[in-house]
Amino acid sequence: MMQPKLFLVLLAVLLYCYTYAQEIVKNTDLSQIEVDQLTDEQIMQYHQKFVASGFTEEQGLGMMASRGMPQTELDKLKARLRQLATAGDRYTGTRTRDSSMQDNMLKKTSLSRKEVKEGPQVFGADLFSSHSLSFEPDMNMATPLNYILGVTDGLQVTIYGTQEANYKLQVSPEGGVYIPNVGMVQVAGQTVEAATQLIRQRMGSTAYPTLKSGSSSLSVSLSKIKSIHVTIVGAFKPGTYTVSSLSTAFNALYAAGGPAGNGSYREIELLRNNKVFHLIDLYRFLLKGDQSDNIHLEDNDVIRIPVYRTRVCVNGEVKRPGIYEMLPGEHLNDLIDFAAGFSDSAFRAYISVVQLNGVERAMHDVYETAYTAYMPQSGDVFTVGKILSRFSNRVSIEGAVYRPGAYELVQGLTLAGLIRKAYGLREDAYVIRGQLIRRQEDLTQMMIPFDVKAVLANGSVADMALQREDKVLISSVNDLRDSFVVTIQGEIRHPGDFPYVDSISLKDLIIQAGGFTDAALAQTIEIGRIIKRSNLRDSDIQISQVMEISSGDDLAVGSANLRLKPFDVVTIRRKPGYRKVGVATATGEVQFPGPYVIEKADERISSLMKRAGGFAPFAYAEGAYLKRLRPVTTTSEIKQEKAIKIEQSLKDTSGAVAASVTRAYDQIPLNLKHIVAHPGQDDDLMLQQGDELFVPKQDAQVHITGEVLSPTQLPYNPDYSMDDYIRAAGGYTDDARKKKTYILLANGKARTSHGFIFRSSPKPEPGSEIIVPKSKTRRGLSTGEIVGFSGIIISLASVVVALLR
Repeated sequence: MMQPKLFLVLLAVLLYCYTYAQEIVKNTDLSQIEVDQLTDEQIMQYHQKFVASGFTEEQGLGMMASRGMPQTELDKLKARLRQLATAGDRYTGTRTRDSSMQDNMLKKTSLSRKEVKEGPQVFGADLFSSHSLSFEPDMNMATPLNYILGVTDGLQVTIYGTQEANYKLQVSPEGGVYIPNVGMVQVAGQTVEAATQLIRQRMGSTAYPTLKSGSSSLSVSLSKIKSIHVTIVGAFKPGTYTVSSLSTAFNALYAAGGPAGNGSYREIELLRNNKVFHLIDLYRFLLKGDQSDNIHLEDNDVIRIPVYRTRVCVNGEVKRPGIYEMLPGEHLNDLIDFAAGFSDSAFRAYISVVQLNGVERAMHDVYETAYTAYMPQSGDVFTVGKILSRFSNRVSIEGAVYRPGAYELVQGLTLAGLIRKAYGLREDAYVIRGQLIRRQEDLTQMMIPFDVKAVLANGSVADMALQREDKVLISSVNDLRDSFVVTIQGEIRHPGDFPYVDSISLKDLIIQAGGFTDAALAQTIEIGRIIKRSNLRDSDIQISQVMEISSGDDLAVGSANLRLKPFDVVTIRRKPGYRKVGVATATGEVQFPGPYVIEKADERISSLMKRAGGFAPFAYAEGAYLKRLRPVTTTSEIKQEKAIKIEQSLKDTSGAVAASVTRAYDQIPLNLKHIVAHPGQDDDLMLQQGDELFVPKQDAQVHITGEVLSPTQLPYNPDYSMDDYIRAAGGYTDDARKKKTYILLANGKARTSHGFIFRSSPKPEPGSEIIVPKSKTRRGLSTGEIVGFSGIIISLASVVVALLR
């Protein structure tokens, strides 16, 4: 039994929904509303409100009728609602059979349509299932003079000229229109043209005599269009439909979703007054665009879609494979036309057809000569094959000819003829031997060598006739030998490998390589040459021959014309003692910062400081360091791999190691005060090209970064230890690797805690940074690993128990 409180809540909800639905229309006067002026969005908005309140469409229309909406406008509203529903699910109209039975039927027909889409399509079905098409009557067209007026049609009667008047009239259920000062005029069943004459006669003989004299004119047009009822059977969505009187047969068929799964597309009957008024063949429209079957409907028309009589399937190499309907007297060539003809690669000699003979399937071949006589039977499946993927008359030639490729095999074509077709041999052709690759009957290949020069001789007996799919290969002499090069290296502008050409000299190679650099020792040039041996003995330890050639800067010495041989390696040495001008830079808190040329090979940091004027007033000498470029030979991949290994060993995931290892320079900490006071000692490093001496400004701050709760910087306090600074930054996070905490001094030195039982923390200095690394995240065991380890433990326990027993 329902609880009293729950019952009251449900009752309140129902009362609210009913009240809300009434609120939609209670303050609205609907007596003057015109549905034609409403947009689709406005109509759907009211419809959704009623549905959300739990009311049916009929109940909502009843509420509108109670607020004064005319019946004619209600009928239009029904029609608009069904048209909008058609745009969503291609269904409109009033179903005249049991709702649940209809719903089951719709489910089955939609399922059958889905099944059709998975296989070959029924030709024409996509016309009714496509959402991009909409067969709807044109409601904005000019008034058709042959339109037959009926009940609820609206007329716009306008008189202009000497007399003027304007009336909006509606055909009454009795078939007439009432004109003020004129009376009732019967127009139902008349065309618009005939009704205009009747109205002119009545108005001209009563209140508007100027219509007879011609000084006034009359215009009659449709202002409202009546709705008619059309019944459709045999469609995907059969039923009785309320449609505009301007609708045609195609409009109604589209609204009903087209023929059902087994419905005919070519023998659709339009019944009027219980007789077949017209026979509709949709193929006329689908194939030719002929709309002669798209006739206007009248009230109570019936469209009957019978079951098809003959339906066949055609697939394979046609332009439009699918399922087609055939009428008596149509032949196979008509079916090919329906399928838009053969594709370009179709095999047309015959078409295979699978037929049903009542007991089993049977295969037949219909030859091209019988296409115009063969009449397909229902259930036939035609398959148009594809032409063979081979050539009947192809030969080809490749290699050292001017136009390699495939050629037509004509009667009497020979090797010499094919070479001439390819515009002859190139200059680099190897004429001693060519190759003919021929396909044998078992599709294996055989090689037939031939003398190219002999074949091309006039009247040669060496020439031979070609066969289908023969392939001729003419090699190039360049393909039969190594690609010879000579190499030049050392103090030359463009070192590298250069193609070897006959008679190339040392001077030629040097010129090709751009000439000597300024550091080149042109007087002595070294040439390395391969030692060619037919065999190798144990005593043969020399692997190359090295020669020294004397030359000059202008290569005028005769030895510069020495002929090189393939694979020679020429080396240009650097002049002894040649050095490029080196530059070192002093930056930061020095008197004269900037670049300085290195004067001596043994110039040191102390000398650079002296030339830079010494320390500036606010220099922090304890933080000084030297930036020195790393050798470019260390690749970025090697550096990154080294950084990963270091971080893995330290279990540090902060990325600080990677940033340090992969940078392009080394940061060398310096005791700069000692270096300046005691020049020339071991810590007074010799300068190198690109060195940068940096003296920072005094910074009485200590930075705390990494895994602390509040990374920050604090003023330097000589009484503070490393732990004091970390506590001031909020302490360690849960991910901190406390034992690996270290201090990075301003000059780049790093200090760590040390000691075994009693650990001693390093002392921070001004400008230093305390870095707390992050612990490596440990991954827990997965479920599979736990199960695996459990199985191993159980197995070991079983073994132990067995041994104890």
